[in-house]
Amino acid sequence: MQTARFAIFISLLLALKNTGEAQTPRAFENAANKALEAKDYYSALKYYEKVLEMTPDRVDVQHRHADAARLFGAYSIAEASYQRVMATDSAGLHRPAVFWLATIEKTLGRYELAIKYFEQYKNHANADPVLLQKALAELEECEWAMEQVNNPDAGIIIERLPEEPNTGYSEFGATQRGDTMFYSSFRPIDWKDKHNPARPIIKVMEAVEGRPPAQSLINDPKRHTAHTAFSPAGDLMIFNNCDYVGETDVRCELFFSKKMGNEWSKGVRLPDFVNTPGFTATQPNIAAEADGSFTLYFVSDCEGGKGGLDIWKSKFTADGNFSKPENLADLNTPEDDITPFFDHKGKALYFSTLGYKSLGGFDIYKSKADSTDATKWLAPTHLDIPFNSSFNDVYFAPQADDWAYFSSNRAGSAYVSEEACCYDIYRGTYLKLRLQTLAFSKLSGEPLDEVIFTLMEKPQVAPVISRFSSEQNQTEFDVRRDNYYIVIASKEGYKPDTVFLATNTLPPTRKFVEKLYLAPDDFALNVRTFNQVYKSPLKGVNIRLMENLGDVKEEKNTSESNEADLKVKAETQYTIVGSKSGYLSDTVQVGATELKPGAKVTKNLFLTPGSLGNFLPLALFFDNDQPDANTRREFTALTYQETFDRYYARREEFIREFTKGMNTTDKQQAEAKLTAFFEEEVRAGFLKLDYFAENLNLFLENGYKVEIMIKGYASPLANPEYNMALTKRRISSVMNFFRKAEGGIFNPYLINGQLAVVTVPFGETASARNVSDDYRNKRLSIFSVEASRERRAEILEIRLTRKLKD
Repeated sequence: MQTARFAIFISLLLALKNTGEAQTPRAFENAANKALEAKDYYSALKYYEKVLEMTPDRVDVQHRHADAARLFGAYSIAEASYQRVMATDSAGLHRPAVFWLATIEKTLGRYELAIKYFEQYKNHANADPVLLQKALAELEECEWAMEQVNNPDAGIIIERLPEEPNTGYSEFGATQRGDTMFYSSFRPIDWKDKHNPARPIIKVMEAVEGRPPAQSLINDPKRHTAHTAFSPAGDLMIFNNCDYVGETDVRCELFFSKKMGNEWSKGVRLPDFVNTPGFTATQPNIAAEADGSFTLYFVSDCEGGKGGLDIWKSKFTADGNFSKPENLADLNTPEDDITPFFDHKGKALYFSTLGYKSLGGFDIYKSKADSTDATKWLAPTHLDIPFNSSFNDVYFAPQADDWAYFSSNRAGSAYVSEEACCYDIYRGTYLKLRLQTLAFSKLSGEPLDEVIFTLMEKPQVAPVISRFSSEQNQTEFDVRRDNYYIVIASKEGYKPDTVFLATNTLPPTRKFVEKLYLAPDDFALNVRTFNQVYKSPLKGVNIRLMENLGDVKEEKNTSESNEADLKVKAETQYTIVGSKSGYLSDTVQVGATELKPGAKVTKNLFLTPGSLGNFLPLALFFDNDQPDANTRREFTALTYQETFDRYYARREEFIREFTKGMNTTDKQQAEAKLTAFFEEEVRAGFLKLDYFAENLNLFLENGYKVEIMIKGYASPLANPEYNMALTKRRISSVMNFFRKAEGGIFNPYLINGQLAVVTVPFGETASARNVSDDYRNKRLSIFSVEASRERRAEILEIRLTRKLKD
């Protein structure tokens, strides 16, 4: 144990002492003051009650009565007493009462009341500077605590252990060895204490299910014996023997014992550099090291620490040779830091502290060694509610992957008197966590079935688990908290994907979801070329494979046969163009859904000399108010390709703006509709224009005079006059496309009249009636498919008027 500066397990129910003085207010007050000074808070509380019965108007006694109740742990009594002080302290001499009342409300989990009283104390003109700083920190901490309370971990089940081992007194420090639970119990036992009245004593207890708990053989009959710490193999033990120092203080020493057969050797006191004379050394815990040695973690108030009780560590061997202790400076605080427990499986140190953010009392934290420097500890993290509460939560000790013992004096724990005391042993169980793994194509985003998912721990502890998704694209695994995993998804015809998962941050659903994206392997696409008129094989065709609009991935010529194999990626959309001098080019689209790994895909191209009419009607679409927004000019310097590039780059913005606020089903449908518009109409129209230009040049080279009719349209968003000018600019951009195509290949024909363009600007007069013209509703008037279709220019008619040469 430790001195009464940390008397969290002492619950002395002392009868009122005979003071040798007459039972006057002064006599009771003197006795109360002495008891308070001796940290005998229960006796002080009772004496002050006697004084207040005789002199109820003593505000100073009322304040000390409240202090004694608070320090004893009788929080409701302390709350009422502080409130009486505040109500009667008209002179403001007892301002700290409101501060201490705020701390009571925080301990009771009444954070809004605590904030109210801390604010009240903060606004006192003559507030104590030290308490003022504490009040400011407590205000922030109460706000944080309310957030924690509103976000408990629903995957943790807390159970108070039954009346055995728990009693009406304090039980704490439980650990399981096989079928036996070892714990410490602080209770009134006849141990021949010469103090009057006799004081309770701590004993190590052993409990096996189905039998009454019994005292351990390691107990010293005349000393406190507590805190059994075992090595992982169970053959070494370190424990405490402690003595009263004064009325209630307890000072402890650490002892070492080794198992010899079925018996434990007599405990050997650890050397003075561990058991520093005049200080306490308590709450041992043993961790095994990779080199065969051990580390003792323990708590002491000796010199050289951060302040109060600190956590220390000492290396030792199985023979009981100990090194000089080191202070865990990375974790310790100026407040009390206690009850360390090292979890070997999770490689984490758990401890309780008053020095970090707290819900009210001692809260449980954990830390791990820094992976880059084993001598350093990472910043500790706070355990979730319900492990932590507004009361004291201590002795957290994981016993397996999914459960732990700890001790608490939270609501529901036993108490002997005045609602104070006692610590009970609790068991916290983690509900199972689930990991859902899903597989998708990296290229198309479509779900993939028949995937093998493999789960591995990092570092490897449990066996590797592999599961087959069958006709689904998903499967599930059980995973442990605070662990690291590797998940691999593999499927025939695809490259595997790997993700790394850390379960140290728990999602609200207690279910982790990992999506894996598999890239398909490359394979061949077969292309065959034919004469459209005779349906016969056509050799000497130049074949271009394009991805992402004009990006030529591969080019081949069918000089020896009418077939070619092109290397393609699975689940990727391609455009294949076949061209041959004297023939009109042919184009075929290859959809992403066609190119599945393992599939054999053949595409046919049919090239025909003859007619440009195959391309009609040719619709070309424009962005809103483009080209050249906010102008009434009827001409533009931009080409249609330039306006198209800018417009097509905004497709995701159009989808995002149009689908804002939609539910999931409507959003999916709208996304599909807009995507289809941009790909199958906007992009396809530009490609069609490009191929049209190639074939137009073929006819012009062969002496044909060509007349093209272009019509322009606008949505009804602006006024008619403005829209008419806008449609003329759109027609102008299409004409600019022909002027600048291939470095000006059509300019000679435009100059000599062999190529003529007739323009018909309609403005908004031909727009559909169901298209919105409300500028405030941009979703419909700008970003909808209906409005977008109205912003276009169309090549509707082509006339081959005469042939100039044979």
